[in-house]
Amino acid sequence: KEKLVKTSEEIEEKIKGSELLFGARPLPLDDARALLKPGEAILLTFLQDDQASVAFVSQRTAELWTTPAGRSDVEDLVRKIREGATSANRVFDATSAYTLFERLLGSVRKHRGQIKTLLEVPHGPLQSLPLSILLTEQPKEAASAASGQSYETFSWLARDFAVAVLPNVAALEGQRKAEVRRAAPSPFVG
Repeated sequence: KEKLVKTSEEIEEKIKGSELLFGARPLPLDDARALLKPGEAILLTFLQDDQASVAFVSQRTAELWTTPAGRSDVEDLVRKIREGATSANRVFDATSAYTLFERLLGSVRKHRGQIKTLLEVPHGPLQSLPLSILLTEQPKEAASAASGQSYETFSWLARDFAVAVLPNVAALEGQRKAEVRRAAPSPFVG
């Protein structure tokens, strides 16, 4: 019986904090803000049938906006962007990449300079698309050999922000606690 109790306690200790991984509990706004480093912001998207909600949280600000881009609109734009980005015979759909940015994330533009890293918590079809390939400005024309415009001239979101993906906001707490535990007790001697 003692062995069973000890094993049970060991299991509980090992899975302590697993709710952070699986998002079993919400993380209060003030707690999330306290976990952020300078220059970081959480970008949380939630898609509904007729609209999308986007939350932007940094150490200094918290914003929430909604847009009429519903789930089917976003699915269609993501499909077009992915097709152009993954097929050798297709041209990257720059218009869709800009449209998706503008509809969902256009308000992030004002944080250029203060925010360097977006910690994205994607929802629905956004989970299959790296935000860094969105365009923050409308290209003059599609890039192709015929147009003479190069992909180098596009205003990729990755030029303004580094993007890291989180499964949920609570996972940031687990990550930051793990960073603290990993610190070496003394400098490397050797």
